[in-house]
Amino acid sequence: MTKLKYILFSSLLGVFLYCSTPSLAQEGFQAPEPLWKRGDHIIVRAVCKDEKDIMEMVGVDTRGGLPEIMLLFKKKVHADECRMLSKPSMFVVYSIVITYVDYLKTESVALSLGTVDDENTIVAYTIARGRPASPKQKYY
Repeated sequence: MTKLKYILFSSLLGVFLYCSTPSLAQEGFQAPEPLWKRGDHIIVRAVCKDEKDIMEMVGVDTRGGLPEIMLLFKKKVHADECRMLSKPSMFVVYSIVITYVDYLKTESVALSLGTVDDENTIVAYTIARGRPASPKQKYY
């Protein structure tokens, strides 16, 4: 019988602690803004092949909403200019192509990416939330 009391007490204590812990969203928690620099690792799923393609995505991201961005990305995927990877993959930041403020008024960057094995060759481009680690590192 004491085992049953222990299990019941533990369960009630767990429920109490879960319910009494304030959620981060309720406390107004925001994740810190990423600061990007050459050599940083990033895990992405959506990439574009060329700088001109990512710059088109940036243009739509600054003035449009999510439906417009998704429509352009879908067109670029069909044209084989951008790609949705089958699983998130790790890349290395080669350079920051441009900084901008997106349609949600969030600081964002377009990044050129290298592979973990060869970070000195640009293999793709992507968009990420954040800003350069230093104003002097805005563009490489």
